[in-house]
Amino acid sequence: MSWIFDLVQTYNFDALGIGATPYVSRDFWAEFSEASGVFCIGEVLDTDLHYLATYQGPLESIINYALYDALHGSFQQGKPMTDIQDYYYDAIVT
Repeated sequence: MSWIFDLVQTYNFDALGIGATPYVSRDFWAEFSEASGVFCIGEVLDTDLHYLATYQGPLESIINYALYDALHGSFQQGKPMTDIQDYYYDAIVT
């Protein structure tokens, strides 16, 4: 997988953003991320926190769309701020 390291070095990337992450195996992303030598963040368009968490590890980070829903609801739709608290509670307990 030296090609990704070569690409990062050639263009002096300091991080990689990866769209459509779930369409490639997690094993590939783990190898890809390590070989790249830079921070890799994946995009998994889903709001199920437990599903999203399965990509944390193969990649250094993922975009947290589940948290976005809680924040958007509280700040833009007038839902209670406790929805944000519930998001974190659900993440820990379940």
